[in-house]
Amino acid sequence: DTLKTRLQAPAGFAVSGGWRRLFAGVLPTALSSVPGGAVFFGVYELTKARLEGVAVDEAIPPAFNGIGGGGGLWHKDACAAVTAAAASCLVRTPAAIVSQRMQIGQYGSLREALSGVFAGGGWRGFYTGLGVSIARELPFAFVQFPLYEALKRLLHPRRAAEA
Repeated sequence: DTLKTRLQAPAGFAVSGGWRRLFAGVLPTALSSVPGGAVFFGVYELTKARLEGVAVDEAIPPAFNGIGGGGGLWHKDACAAVTAAAASCLVRTPAAIVSQRMQIGQYGSLREALSGVFAGGGWRGFYTGLGVSIARELPFAFVQFPLYEALKRLLHPRRAAEA
């Protein structure tokens, strides 16, 4: 991640740190992983539970209704996944901003990065690029989690029926 960030930095790879301090910015990423994952799976399961009583839409092509033996559950899984991905971006984007600023050498410590980002844009500064992050995450979640749920139903039909 650090190499990619430095290669894309406007100042260039060498000026942004080159091969030095390759683990700069790892702390904010590590600190946001658990809360970001907790938000994702919490929202995912909550959304799936809320959609449980919603009727299958008649407009969905019949070919998709039986994917993984789910009887049309794929669109509910997809809805839960994209909702969860958007919610987790609210946690992960500030960490990514701080991490990237540390990776290019703009700030030397987590404390310095946090105060610098806040000084430069207030709370909004931590959400620079949120729309792009969401746009990147949603298609991935839309495909990955419905596929995962369909495979679970296909490979373990008894367990899926109990859930």
